[in-house]
Amino acid sequence: MTLTLGEFVRARRLTLGLTQTELGEQIGRDQTWVSNLERNHFKELPDPTIIRALARALDVTVADIWTALGYLDPDEEPEGRYHPDVRVFAAIATEIERLSDDVPEHLKEALRADLQYVKERWEQERETHRARTRTRS
Repeated sequence: MTLTLGEFVRARRLTLGLTQTELGEQIGRDQTWVSNLERNHFKELPDPTIIRALARALDVTVADIWTALGYLDPDEEPEGRYHPDVRVFAAIATEIERLSDDVPEHLKEALRADLQYVKERWEQERETHRARTRTRS
């Protein structure tokens, strides 16, 4: 079943027993903003920073949000989606986003950059391996 962003946020917020004010405080917005979001009163989707904050506050992943909205199909994910290394990168990224506010933002940015570098190197090595395998075939 596909939901709107507002329906997903409201359902998850209520499941967690949060008020609109409490959710707003966790994501850096006020109660009115959360109310408008839940009623789908917005012209475009919130920026990625807010989506990540919502995921963290609602104790879900960004992929969970996109899946609920119908942007991702859990049964028809792209090749490699379930490769163990891909899951590790996703798990690490999620944990970086869940770091407490006591961790300075510049350290979180450094962790994100390091993770991106490692992921890119891994993808390059994986592609090199695929190319070698194709050449041998």
